[in-house]
Amino acid sequence: METAWTRVIARVLQLPERRLLADAPSRSFVALGGTSMRGAELTALAERELGRALDLARLLSAEPLARVVAQAAPVAPPPEPAPPGADGPLDLLPGQHAMLEAADVLGSTAYHLLFSAVLSGPLDRSRLRAALDEVVSAHESLRTSFTLRPDGTRGRAVHPRWRPALREQTLRPAPGEDPVGSVHTGLAAASARLLHPYGAPPVHLVLTRVPDGPYVLTLLVHHALADGWSIGIFWRDLATAYAGGPVTPSTTALVAATAGTQRQASAAAERARQLADAPSTVQLPSRISRPATFAPAAARQVFTLPDGVRAGCDTLAAALGVTRNALLLAAWGLVVARRCDLDDLLVGVPAAGRPTAGMRDVVALCTRVVPVRLRPRGRMSVGDYLTDAAAALSRALAYADVPFERLVRHLRRGGDLARNPLVQTAFAPHDELVPARLAAGGVELRIHEGHCGGTPFDAMLYVRRWSPTPVLAVEYAAAVLAPDEAASLAESFVAALTELTADPGAPLETVRTIAEADRALLRAWEQGPPVSQLPDLWELFAAQAAATPAAPAVSGAGATHSYRELLDAATGLAARLAEVGVGVGDTVVVAVPRSPDEIVAVLAALRLGAAYVGLDAEAPAAQQAAILAAAEPRAVVGRPGAGLRAPLPAGCVPVGPGERGAHPPPRPPADPERVAYVAFTSGSTGLPKGVRVPVRGVVRLVHRAGHVRQGPGERYARLAPLAFDASTLEIFAPLVSGAAIEVFPDTPPSPSALAGFLAERAVTVLWLTAGLFRLLAEHRPDAFAGLRQVLTGGDVVPPAQVRQVLERYPGLRVSNGYGPTENTTFTTVGHLDDPAEADDPLPIGRPIAGTRVAVVDRSGRRVPPGAVGELRTSGLGLALGYAGDDAATAAAFAPLPDDPDEVFYATGDIVRWDADGMLRFLGRRDRQVKVFGHRIELHGVERALREHPAVRDAYVAVVGDGASARLLAGVVAAPGTDPATLREHVGRTQPAYAVPSDWALVAQLPLTANGKVDVAALQRHAAVAPADGPVAPADGPVALADGPAPPAVSAGAAGAAGVAGAAGVRGVGGAGVPAAGPVRRLEPADVEDVVTAVWIDVLDDDDFGPEDGFFEVGGSSVQLMAVRNRLRDTWPGCALSTLDMYRHPSVRALARHIHALLPAAG
Repeated sequence: METAWTRVIARVLQLPERRLLADAPSRSFVALGGTSMRGAELTALAERELGRALDLARLLSAEPLARVVAQAAPVAPPPEPAPPGADGPLDLLPGQHAMLEAADVLGSTAYHLLFSAVLSGPLDRSRLRAALDEVVSAHESLRTSFTLRPDGTRGRAVHPRWRPALREQTLRPAPGEDPVGSVHTGLAAASARLLHPYGAPPVHLVLTRVPDGPYVLTLLVHHALADGWSIGIFWRDLATAYAGGPVTPSTTALVAATAGTQRQASAAAERARQLADAPSTVQLPSRISRPATFAPAAARQVFTLPDGVRAGCDTLAAALGVTRNALLLAAWGLVVARRCDLDDLLVGVPAAGRPTAGMRDVVALCTRVVPVRLRPRGRMSVGDYLTDAAAALSRALAYADVPFERLVRHLRRGGDLARNPLVQTAFAPHDELVPARLAAGGVELRIHEGHCGGTPFDAMLYVRRWSPTPVLAVEYAAAVLAPDEAASLAESFVAALTELTADPGAPLETVRTIAEADRALLRAWEQGPPVSQLPDLWELFAAQAAATPAAPAVSGAGATHSYRELLDAATGLAARLAEVGVGVGDTVVVAVPRSPDEIVAVLAALRLGAAYVGLDAEAPAAQQAAILAAAEPRAVVGRPGAGLRAPLPAGCVPVGPGERGAHPPPRPPADPERVAYVAFTSGSTGLPKGVRVPVRGVVRLVHRAGHVRQGPGERYARLAPLAFDASTLEIFAPLVSGAAIEVFPDTPPSPSALAGFLAERAVTVLWLTAGLFRLLAEHRPDAFAGLRQVLTGGDVVPPAQVRQVLERYPGLRVSNGYGPTENTTFTTVGHLDDPAEADDPLPIGRPIAGTRVAVVDRSGRRVPPGAVGELRTSGLGLALGYAGDDAATAAAFAPLPDDPDEVFYATGDIVRWDADGMLRFLGRRDRQVKVFGHRIELHGVERALREHPAVRDAYVAVVGDGASARLLAGVVAAPGTDPATLREHVGRTQPAYAVPSDWALVAQLPLTANGKVDVAALQRHAAVAPADGPVAPADGPVALADGPAPPAVSAGAAGAAGVAGAAGVRGVGGAGVPAAGPVRRLEPADVEDVVTAVWIDVLDDDDFGPEDGFFEVGGSSVQLMAVRNRLRDTWPGCALSTLDMYRHPSVRALARHIHALLPAAG
């Protein structure tokens, strides 16, 4: 390696030249102590002093340093600087438009930088003033303001003679109060007013005198003028000027000259291809509902690392040959991945954006946010993940000259007001940018970073200092994360570093990012109360019959049985079943309509130690035949021709429900592992799967149950089909506790019929599916008047209706019961006693007695509290598997990696623990769907719909498959609701690809026999929705679907000439077009034609439909402003705001909005 190279590299790495010469042939720049910032410094020095260009990505790779240096190319001539702009404002630099737009649209202070220097030593204030003037004079950017041009676009103006005022103040802090913190608090609160970017340059300086203490000099500057690198230059130049040294001047001409080059265009296209399939949305789980428009107010959670962690990171980074910042980025990405159950994500990282030597000392906005793609996948080792992350960072930095907005446009991911495009989490190592201490002619400067209370990201990890004591911060959007959730992220980051540095050879999936305190919480939350004893189910009923023989046990179908009568009837039928060969371990199919006889048949099977199977009378013959074949019953209890459509299998004997035998056999020995019933559920293939539920599961559900009211005086409604596992609770919870059962007639339960039944029978405890609860709350809320507890579940329970019922009937308890059939009806229960507790989503609560749960990721390992994962469940309620299906049993029932001795059932349900130790149901894993490559959470779309004031309920499903897959929304809304307004409403909080294309407005959501929403019924009646006008919901599923988008309007058909006849419309080119004939009122179609023409003209493309989003078809934020300005010119006085343009992103939505504004505009 040449001597000149050795000197420059040794200076950057602060290494002896001899050691560098010895190590460079075999060790990488990173292994020798290089970092990304040092790499940027070396590339600039190599260009300026040696005339050679280094590849920064290769420099930061594992390639030996000497080889990288040997292949350095001669420096290409820099682009010609742009002219000084004597004819008017200069164009904005890359990144400035987005920052100014954020301030204009969101009122954001996210791009306000706040730094202070504590000045220790004898300060000469006049000398300081002169030094500040010299620094501001030297750097053009610090004398720049922004302007609005006549056409509505933004520009920048340089003020050659402008100098900022130095505001002076005196501060007398109370004992123990930090003067720097006090200064920062005051300036942060005022920064929105002090840094108004239009007019004077947004630069503010304050000198604070602290009696008997040091002075504090504070810089408040807009990020559009200076990046973090520039802040370091400012303080170093100020120290130099104060000491009497020269300050190197800088202009932004070179920065401007690098914008829009052919290299940038090709690089942007290439990087977009690399990231085309990367997920562009990372939603950190939180109890806070994300607002429709991102609220940039933010806070920082500052923290440090335990002793030894910093050294462990440095040691591991050196051993792997990666930068320390690459390791920290990888750890932060892993924290986010574990929270969101992801194995592929993008994290934003600010890059220096100074590829040439001439830009090294420039004060300007040069930083580019580069998306780094991290993939913490499978069984890769810790070391492999860290080296992969370092390589991903190097690849991203190779495209650091590509403006972020340009990349977003190529990927067509912009326009979402609810979040930052492409990356929502970020990592920012600031420790190398701004010096901690500087000496300035007898005065020492100690630099402190403040925060103006804004952020563009959901969460960003800052590295403020690394040595000698690390100082880090999680900056988070206050409208997206709660303070305790941000603190939990910080703790998870510490845990991640601890685990990563413990063993680089360990499988990455074992790194859980769970702090020890959080592990203790999980242990406490996962386990339900213990069950001390497991008596036999029949014995519990028999004991109750002996204790209260005359008490009413079950009433219905015109008959009432006391406990003694019910016991005798069940024993008699058991005797008859025994006569036909039923014994312990056999199966009895119960094909009896809902009635007391049905309950007699169930008890008779249990008396013999047999299992019962409920048969759905409405099921098709083929399905009944499949159930009978899988169940292999010894007998069927039922009336001939009543509900039994399939032929009986060989050896199966029919028995009438009224038949009795004379001599019941002895009771079999108690066995908690014996099968109590087999419940058949629909499998993924459409064939029913028989869940074998043991006696212990039922006993754990109903014996001395803490989750449901029991005992004499309680009356339970018997409503669910026997084939549905809710019937287990309805039958046995009352019968083992002395309560009574009131059987609803064997007809479909309409809201009116059910309300009358509940009142007539004085029912106190009621189980309803979520769908039936929704209907009853909407149409007959008086049905809840006499109830003491209503349990509901089986699907997502609507919070609005729960809230309404609790408000109307104080004292009523609504219990959200969650549980798969494979864990015996209930796994967890969440009780709601007050309307204020009805959040969205509702809590499904904690595990019931004898139950254990775990929230795990795709590897089956636990995730931190608050993270998203799949619910696994174990304990006494666990089923014995699927009848005759060993393969399905093995797939669904298996140990967890961390619990090899215990079997858990994989529910497929996505949940998270909240801060109170309650589980929140977020959806089915199979409801996290992909449509055209985009991942969509259907429950999130439903929540967005329900937030519309006209919507009472909503359900969203995917219909079709492959290229025809689309979203169907079934909506219960107020009469006259226009689907277009609903579509527009959803588009405010959901990305365009998550807005349903098919719509069904219905008076009520149709339900299946089991109380689930009937998607097929909605789909069968779908038709093309009218383009305009509201549609009234009908009594049943109503035809309402968008259908295929109309063909794009061509420029010739929808250009200026095509709309010239619209009354009161100026030509889209700006010139007025006289109206021919009498003036008529503009129709929505007229406005849509004008908007279409403007889009075509601005985009120079007509390949779009009226429902396509502007950013989806390749538009940029700059072009969106051009559209706004053209439309303002077309309709002078129309109050069309920048925010309107984002909220109404399609031609049709924007046209409707403008049409509504036009009367006000005159």
